[in-house]
Amino acid sequence: MPRALIVIGASAGGIRVLLDVVSRLQADIPAAIMVVVHLPPYHRTQLPELLSKAGPLPASSAQDGDLIRDGHIYVAPPDHHMLVRDDRIELNRGPRENRARPAIDPLFRSAARAYRANVAGVILSGMQGDGTVGLMAIKSQGGMTIVQDPQETAYSAMPERAIQYVGVDRIAAAHEIPELLMEFARAPRPAVPRPTAENLLSDPEAQLIQPDLARQAEGMRSGQVSTYSCPECGGTLWQLDEGPASTFNCHVGHSYSPEMLVIEKSESLETALWSAVRTLVERATLTRQLAVRLRKAGREAEGAALDEQARADDENMLLIRELILNATPNPADVTNALQEAEVNRAS
Repeated sequence: MPRALIVIGASAGGIRVLLDVVSRLQADIPAAIMVVVHLPPYHRTQLPELLSKAGPLPASSAQDGDLIRDGHIYVAPPDHHMLVRDDRIELNRGPRENRARPAIDPLFRSAARAYRANVAGVILSGMQGDGTVGLMAIKSQGGMTIVQDPQETAYSAMPERAIQYVGVDRIAAAHEIPELLMEFARAPRPAVPRPTAENLLSDPEAQLIQPDLARQAEGMRSGQVSTYSCPECGGTLWQLDEGPASTFNCHVGHSYSPEMLVIEKSESLETALWSAVRTLVERATLTRQLAVRLRKAGREAEGAALDEQARADDENMLLIRELILNATPNPADVTNALQEAEVNRAS
């Protein structure tokens, strides 16, 4: 089992930076490197090949049960979370976190449990908030936390959220990160300790959700659940406050940052409104069809009443359509507004 582990998370705009970072690492680095980049679920990625060509370290798509070795880069495959289990890699298709699988947080949390102070976590360019809670777990165990300077990123939301909530050790330009990682890997460090029972409780489900469900099963009410439902499965969400940051988790395991949950709710609202538009169009059409039949049967008054109902449906449909087109917030605007509110509240 390597004495040091480096975990790197990237999303939109992060692949170019990742290639630059690994190109500057040295072949004799005494650490293993694990990488999560948000990928479409059925996309065949060439990232391992690109990383191998970019620098001196070999890279491969992680396989379930792989032994973690020094000087090797392991890339999370599409549609699978990548976790650290003692000295091996575990892949699973567990619930998406922040709408992503693979997600950064599961890797970072498991790395913090397994390697504690011997892990370095790096967040590169990306949107939304994946990686923040995982980086907090690394920080809490005494590991090193590095975030790419948001001013040079293509998308700054992911690094900015980590800086805001974690209190990271270093905010670095991309060209500075390799040297920081080499120094971290070569620094004297103790043997990697085995995970303790206390560390195993750091997952939200073990820490809060399962005890709440156990109390519920015994007929006792729990006050820990929120008033929100999971956008993906409809289950109740628990709000977990990790210092100044919050996450929302359902008992299935779906997880959301506040920004991502607002975006999901905005999209759910838009879907519901479009469904209302469709239903009104269908009802107006069916009502007019019935009105024609009634008139043919000599029931003029009833046909006129149905025509009036169809006109009302048309008006309501146009009002809702206008609301969708003009009032539904853009997800990026939601994220920016939330981050600005957080900064104002902190100041």
